[in-house]
Amino acid sequence: MALYRSRRFVAGDEDAPEGPLRAALDWAHAGERPFLVLAHETERTVREYEALDETELARWAREPSFERHAHEVVAAPAKLYADFDHASLAAIERLTLALEASARERFDVVTTRIELDASRGAKTSRHLVLDMHNRGGNAVRFATNEHVGAFIADVARKHGLEHIVDVAVYRRNNCVRTYGSSKRDDPTRPFTLVGVPLRRDGTLEYATLASSLITWPRAPSDVLVRVDIVARVPRAMKRAHSATITDAFETTVPEMAAAGVRTIERTSPTSFIVKCTSRVCERAGREHKSNTIYFIVNLDRRQYAQGCYSPHCSTLAYRWRPAPSALVDALNGRVELTCSAPARLETYGRALESLF
Repeated sequence: MALYRSRRFVAGDEDAPEGPLRAALDWAHAGERPFLVLAHETERTVREYEALDETELARWAREPSFERHAHEVVAAPAKLYADFDHASLAAIERLTLALEASARERFDVVTTRIELDASRGAKTSRHLVLDMHNRGGNAVRFATNEHVGAFIADVARKHGLEHIVDVAVYRRNNCVRTYGSSKRDDPTRPFTLVGVPLRRDGTLEYATLASSLITWPRAPSDVLVRVDIVARVPRAMKRAHSATITDAFETTVPEMAAAGVRTIERTSPTSFIVKCTSRVCERAGREHKSNTIYFIVNLDRRQYAQGCYSPHCSTLAYRWRPAPSALVDALNGRVELTCSAPARLETYGRALESLF
């Protein structure tokens, strides 16, 4: 293991029986050195996953390339970050200031702002990273991606700005586009620092790349923040809640009756993820060997879609359908997301085993 600085996994590898993403994460977490996991969009419209250390990351940044299509896999303690699409710059600035103020108040930290932009014309696409450090100079990170999402959803809701945040990114092992990278179907809009164009030779400034990453760098002295992200369900409804959702599926969407509702999680004031036990995936057109499915329900649009945890299916578009009124009524107003002061602060070194 110590001889290797990077390794790439693709679908069908003999060393990746559970898929390339799982193989890359296992390989990255097995070593003593910190490894970053990147997902590369290839010409085959599938993702290849690469685990690489600091040396290889710097080498990747030095390679001249005008079409990078890399995403960071958020599978480790994360900085405070947010994606904004179709939002005004004034609204983005309001929420950014609110996030900075709330972080300082709750965690007693200083924040450094990194803003990436891929906007064009009337289409706004901004990526915000807030790097937090305590008074002792230690980096402060959220324990998982879900904790970041709970904190941001709470702050955004209090300021009436929940509609400008892309809450879909706060899932386990979600992929977020990196500095200097563009979408494969739109290579003309790479993420750049606001007001600072990319280098003409196609290389990336390593310091900018490293500071804009969400899970990088990492050190044993990093302080982890855990917030209360428990979905509060009224006591009288705890037993009936899952049954209500299940009944709504069974009575209004018969083909989903066998999905087997396992848990219900609120990702924003108007969005839910309903995790199921079934592995039958409509996007793949077959039953997965190990990956289960879930449903995303958007109350604002009154729509729902089926997804799954397969790396291949994650590259496919959701098929949104009208959500039955019974399903919306079963979810609407029944769960309240809360985010309290940090329940615990601990160092990354002590928490490493429990996180992975």
